[in-house]
Amino acid sequence: LEKAQGSGPVKVEFEQDFGASIGCGYNIVDMLAIVPLAAFLGLWGALFNHVNVKLGIWRKTFAGSKPKRIAELFAIVLATAAVVTIVPVGFSCKSTKVKDLLHPSELKRIQAGQQLTCIESDVYLKFISKMNYQDEKAQEWVFRENAMDTPLGGLEALKHYGCHKTNEDGVYESYNPIASLFLQAGPEAAKVLFEHSLPMLLPLPELAVAFFFFSAFACICAGACIPSGLVIPHILIGACAGRFWGLALNSMDVFSSTVGDPGVYAIVGAAGMLAGSGRVPLFFASVMVEITNDRAFVPPLVLCTFIAMLVGNLFNHGYYHALIHMNGLPILGDEPNAAQEKLSVADVMGSPVVTLNADTPICSTTTVATLLGCDEVDAQAKHAAYPVVDGSGRLVGLVDVKD
Repeated sequence: LEKAQGSGPVKVEFEQDFGASIGCGYNIVDMLAIVPLAAFLGLWGALFNHVNVKLGIWRKTFAGSKPKRIAELFAIVLATAAVVTIVPVGFSCKSTKVKDLLHPSELKRIQAGQQLTCIESDVYLKFISKMNYQDEKAQEWVFRENAMDTPLGGLEALKHYGCHKTNEDGVYESYNPIASLFLQAGPEAAKVLFEHSLPMLLPLPELAVAFFFFSAFACICAGACIPSGLVIPHILIGACAGRFWGLALNSMDVFSSTVGDPGVYAIVGAAGMLAGSGRVPLFFASVMVEITNDRAFVPPLVLCTFIAMLVGNLFNHGYYHALIHMNGLPILGDEPNAAQEKLSVADVMGSPVVTLNADTPICSTTTVATLLGCDEVDAQAKHAAYPVVDGSGRLVGLVDVKD
């Protein structure tokens, strides 16, 4: 404690990876608040799937050639570069002072020398040592003068895009919240969204803008000729929505003292978006438990993922299921559709039928292996298996290509 009370700016260490306990509790109010968040993410996931599938069909119809796909790639790169460099300029800098990053209820707890609700022990000591000192004679914590105006150092995960003002100790006094999400890799941006020690780190307008652009670019890029995935984009989308909802609840007087930290809602929201689009709730709940390394959060994660899945299923299939139909891959559903009930085998079979005679020697030029390698045979006749008939044309068996 004496070492933590040493001179110098307060330093808050961001985790170097996702694998650390989020250190925050939740209660019945949080569980109830998760329900509308999960329903929204299920609806948003269904909308994401619908728009992306429609976009994929458009690509196949109008932009299927290689030159058009390359032109689309350049357009996406230019649009992304413009957004991530221009949009942050439109937002003002946010102060790194203690009073601007902690919730007012947490500041009151610090003034009283109490343990913070949602903060790691080492960070707590740094806060307490800077904002309070221990009066050994009175044996109590005393609030330091001007402690609320102390800038927090060590916020390396934040970007100072156009916000370069520092104090006499060289500590940045401001940062750009939207740049902290846009101007770094996806996992690093997720760390900022998951941060649970500083509830006021990302304001509501910045979270709303980030949610919109993350959703738009994830939908556009999925299916384009870009080597990318959807796990990190969906985590960012859900984390923005979850943190927005948690911060909004914290801003209401009726909920400010009962709901959890916005970082908790960000983690739950990330799982909700993954399940709302992908519809694999248990898998994505397990992923988020692995990320947080906190098994105590299984109940809210499972609750959110299952509600998001159920709401999404009311509108369409999961994203990966929808891609099967979009790409025309053969798949049989649990029940036949209207077309399948009316069609007969004769309606879908190839004609003329290519058959093999039961008496044909294996070494004959008309065997399957020869047929498949014969240039004269029409491409439509190259099947995976061939019917075998007797002298009267009656079916006696089937020979597979592997045979």
